[in-house]
Order: sequence, then structure tokens, then C-alpha cells
Amino acid sequence: MSEEFALFKNSYLDAIQDNYMIPLFDNILEKERPRDVLDAGCGNGLFGHYFKEKTGCRLVGIDGSAYALEEARRAGYDEVHRCSDMGAQRLPFADGSFDFVLCKDVLEHLLMPTHLLSELRRVLRPGGSLLCHVPNHFTLPARLRFVFTNDIDTYDFFPSARSWDFPHIRFFTHEDFLEMCAQAGFSLAEDLSPFFAVQIPRLWRTTLYRVVLARLHRRFPSSFVTAFTVLLRART
Repeated sequence: MSEEFALFKNSYLDAIQDNYMIPLFDNILEKERPRDVLDAGCGNGLFGHYFKEKTGCRLVGIDGSAYALEEARRAGYDEVHRCSDMGAQRLPFADGSFDFVLCKDVLEHLLMPTHLLSELRRVLRPGGSLLCHVPNHFTLPARLRFVFTNDIDTYDFFPSARSWDFPHIRFFTHEDFLEMCAQAGFSLAEDLSPFFAVQIPRLWRTTLYRVVLARLHRRFPSSFVTAFTVLLRART
């Protein structure tokens, strides 16, 4: 991961006004109270610091950007570590160092995402949890946009990037994403993918969401869910 890309990633995180993952985090923290949390690809700490605020856990961040890590430290991280390529390098932690790992919007940037997943399995204690989140570029609406624009950035994640330097280099279907996680030594605890590609009028949203879109989500996640979010367990 280059310094230029890491800074680019951090500026994207800075632009987000709110931690939109909080409802999902709260749902998880109702069931488990992690003591040692690793935020893999922490950026400026926008998302991961919520775990420390809610639980008082030990929070460790790792990222490729020195600037982002300083921001994470200011956000309350207990430790920060720099890793220039999480898709190739060994993480600087002993086996079984953590009971919870957050890996949000990282795997799609790596040439070898399976390497990072294997490393996260190594540093997790048996039975520990990994909350992993990756975007889905190719929902049905996104596929239509691609046909007419020939732009692989179907959701404008990086509107300033050109096709030849687009930061996302790996793309996932729901099935392949789960298979990759299983091969790295994880079992699926819960599929939390909450993001639908189909936007509907507010007056219809409750009924259609519960009756139609929820069924489409369950049956065709690769076509209707804009991000795959899963809670995984490290197999013993």
C-alpha cells in the first residue's frame, strides 16, 4: 500500500460526516464485550474508536499511512502500527493477541486479500470474532451504470481516481467472499449485510423493505446488497 494511496484513503474517511456503522456495532456489542480489539486498516480511527468508547477495550490500529495513524492515536487508540502492505507482510503481533478484529474496506485494496485474512486468523484467539466489510461494486443498478459509463467505480467511492489508478483492485460476489473467509479458517456467525442498492420512496420504504427487498437481499445478495458485512468466528 503506497503512501499516496493511504493518504487518499484517509481523505475519503475524513469526508464521511458520521459513523454510519454505529447501529451495526451496537448490535454486536449487545452480544459480546471484547477486551483486545485490532482495527486492521484503521485509517484515522473514525470507525474503530467507537469500540473503545463503548467498552473501554484495548484498541490497536494498523494502517499503511503514518499520517492516518497519528490521527488514530489522537482518536484514542492505545497502540498504532504501520504496515506498508497488509496483503504481503506478517502483522507485528503474536498469535492469539486479540479477541476481536475489525476489518472494514480493506480487502478490496489488496493484491492478496487471503494473506491478510490468514494473518487475522493467526492473531485472533480461538473463537475470537472478525467483523469484515467489503463493498459490492456490481449490484444490478451498478451493472447498468457500468454498461453506459465504462467506469468501474460504480458508486463514486473515489471520484477523482482514474481507471488506471483506481484503489479498489479486488471485487467480490457474496458467495466468493464467504468462501474466501472459510478457506482462511473462519466460520460464519452472522451475515449483517444491511446495505440495499435499490432506493425507494420514503412512504413505501417500511413495507417494501420488509416484504420485498429483504427477500431479494437474502436470495440474491450479490445483486441487491451494496456491501457485504459479516461477523466471523476463528475456528479452533
